[in-house]
Order: sequence, then structure tokens, then C-alpha cells
Amino acid sequence: MARSIARTPARTSTKEKDRATGILADLPRFGRGIGLHRSVALLEPLVDQTWWRRLDAIKVTGSYGKGSVATMIAAILHAADIPCGLFTSPHLRSFEERIQLDGEPIEPAVLDAAAGRLRSRLTAYKSEYPQDKVGYFEALTALACYAFAEKKPAALVAEAGIGGRFDPTRVIPGQTTVLTGLDHEHVDLLGGSLETIAYDKLDLASAGGTLLTGRLSADLVRRLRGAAQVRGISLKTLDDLAASRRPRLTSISTIADLTVDGSSFEALEINAAGEHQIDNAALAAAAASHWLRRNHPEVDIATAIRIGLGRVRLPGRFQRVHRDPDVWIDLAHTPRSIAASALAAHAVLSPPVILVTGLSTDKDYDALLSPLLPLASRVIVTRARHRGAPVGAVAARAHSLGANLVDTAPVVETALAHALARARAEDRSVLVAGGFFLAAEALAVLEKRDPSRLAYPR
Repeated sequence: MARSIARTPARTSTKEKDRATGILADLPRFGRGIGLHRSVALLEPLVDQTWWRRLDAIKVTGSYGKGSVATMIAAILHAADIPCGLFTSPHLRSFEERIQLDGEPIEPAVLDAAAGRLRSRLTAYKSEYPQDKVGYFEALTALACYAFAEKKPAALVAEAGIGGRFDPTRVIPGQTTVLTGLDHEHVDLLGGSLETIAYDKLDLASAGGTLLTGRLSADLVRRLRGAAQVRGISLKTLDDLAASRRPRLTSISTIADLTVDGSSFEALEINAAGEHQIDNAALAAAAASHWLRRNHPEVDIATAIRIGLGRVRLPGRFQRVHRDPDVWIDLAHTPRSIAASALAAHAVLSPPVILVTGLSTDKDYDALLSPLLPLASRVIVTRARHRGAPVGAVAARAHSLGANLVDTAPVVETALAHALARARAEDRSVLVAGGFFLAAEALAVLEKRDPSRLAYPR
């Protein structure tokens, strides 16, 4: 049976009150039914702006790696001296991370102005259509667009929330779309097969545009090419665009010889650990190269790729966040991304490690735990406050999958305190993995912030 660790006294706290979140706080996660008409209505004031009409955004979707790829693309464009906005979600530390300009959170004054414009649009829409309900992600996407419209960056990289067909980012103009990869995720919304998930994500691409994909099965590529051809979309896969060899991992970076879109890079350093980051970097480089050739052919693309990937910051992606003992966190939360994280841990951490894990309620326990458990001499199961699965249920599955030493802790603070003590006593590293919200809370604890103040949509 799993051993339960006593709970530490709870700290009194209030929910995080970041700028502009007040306008989003009371909105449901999803609006009523399909919401593209609401996204169009919320952004109507931008339609006649010259910046919006000329905007050629790069949109990124996928079951895994999309946040990393979107951030890498933005880093490459920034290295090319192209002012670039980046819209991603969710946030790891604070809300402002979701809306960045040139690698930094957008200024509070700009965010406040954008929130004011959004509030006016929401009020007008609710007045005209009182029975309709705007969702959190529809309003968040509109807030980001209003903020970027204040600064008018020459480039914008937008990460889709879920899928593509009905995602609010679909209304953002842009001819370049990236599909990082496919896994069984959000099956209740996107469908139960990889094919239906793929078709949903394909619809993020604009008619007549270009879709760049990660490594997909040949049969799935064949089907997607047919669907893309119907809409006049040019589809290119990573197998068409890139090749890599001689991967080498350090504790903070990944190095490989890479060929992308006809350019060769020897010993290209990616400022993120894990062999899976090579494909992410190659896809980001291909997308940035494609966009730059269309919009800024004067740029030295190869130099921008090398500098951008060497400087990119990817918080929470197999990242060491504490010393004495070493603590690593990874925010991976799909079977494929968890497996990639486990491979990186095997290569870098010299297992066994002390594993702190906890899953979200809607996840496949076996698929997420199976790659992680072989890394661990001891497993500590806990529960993130946001969407965390019951500790007992996850611990029981860990036992059934072969884990011997399984402890449980009701909150992340307690789990980490126990993990740090065991790691020091046994001279081991700690790995925190299993879910995004688990990683976010663990990072808050280690940075001496209150994890209960992290706020996410309901």
C-alpha cells in the first residue's frame, strides 16, 4: 500500500490577481457551442486596421511540442531583428507570459489598454446577444490581439489552444501553419482517432496557405495531403524539409548536425535539453525560414536560426530548477511528450531518481506513468490543485504497473519536501513530471511562491 505523508499546514492565500485577468475570471472555459462567430465579433474593431489586414501570422497547433515550437519560431524571428509577438498558453508562472513581444511579457500599460478595448466589446456583444456565452479562450485570444495591435509587430506567432477547426486563433490572418505532431488528446472534443484529430488541426491552416508538419505516419500524411489539396493548401512534412545526425545532450542543451530547407548547420546548439527538441527545432527553423522567404527575403536566415535556437528560453521543458539536490521539472502531459521526457531523463540524470508525479483527471494514467516509473527508486504521488486526479487512484495504478516504493502526499508542497529530504539522504536527483499544472505548482514552491495563487480557467 502507498504510504501517506502528513499534510503541512495550509497557507492562507487569494487567487492570483494579474493584470487583465479580472475581465476573464468569470468566463467559462468554453463558450456556448461553436464560437468562431464570437471570435470574429470580438475582433471586429481590428478588421479595418492596416496592421491587421497586412498581418501574416504563423499559427502553431499539435498534440505535443507546440509551445516549444512556437517559442523557437519567435526566437528565430527576433534574432533576425523582426519585431515579433508570441501568444501561447497556459502560463507557467504568471498570466503575462501568454502575451509576449520580442521575448518579454508585454508592458502592463499595453495590456491594460487591450483589456479596456476587450471589455467594451464584451459588453456590446452581451448586450446584443444576451443568450450567447463567450468562452475564456475566445476572450483571451481577443485580448492578445488587441495588445499586439497596440504595438503592431511585424510578425506574430500564435499557439492554438485545442485543435484548429474551432479554435479562436483560426480568425487571425496568416498563411503559414505548423502541425507539430499528433497524439490521442482531447478526444471528447477532437475525436477518438488520430485521423479525426489530424483533420481538426488541419483546419487551422488558411486556404491557399502552407502547412508544415512534424513526423507523421505515411498513411496519415497521404490522407492529410488529400484534404489539404481540396483547400489549396501546400503540405510539407519534416521528413521533406529536414534531417539530423550526431545528437549530443548536455544538462542544459541539445547539439546536433542539422539540415533544414537546404541549409546545413554543424554542431547546432539548441538551448533546451532532450533529443526530442531536435525535431522541434527543425520544424521551427523550417517555419521561420518559410515565413522569412515570403516576407523578408533580405534576412540572413541561417544566422537567425543559429542565434535564435541558441538563445531560446523554454521554461519547464525538462529544466533543472533547483540544486542540492538537483530537481528537474517537465511540463509534458501527453503520452508522446512524457515518453520524450523520460528518454531525456535517462540520458541526463543517471537514474534512479525520486519521482514526484501527479496527473490530470482526464488523462490516461497507464500511458503517462509507464515511461516514468522505470526511472524511479521511489515514487511520490500528489495532486495539483487545478484538475488534479485523486492521489489514491494514481498511486494504485503506479503499484499495478510495478512501482514498489510509492508514497502519497495531498499537496505538492508536502510531496516536494519529502522528495528533497529523500534525495539528500540517498544522493539522488528529483524529477517532477506527469502534468503541466503539477510542474507549475512545483516551480512555484521551489521559487518560494504560493502555488495556490496560480489561476487557470475553470
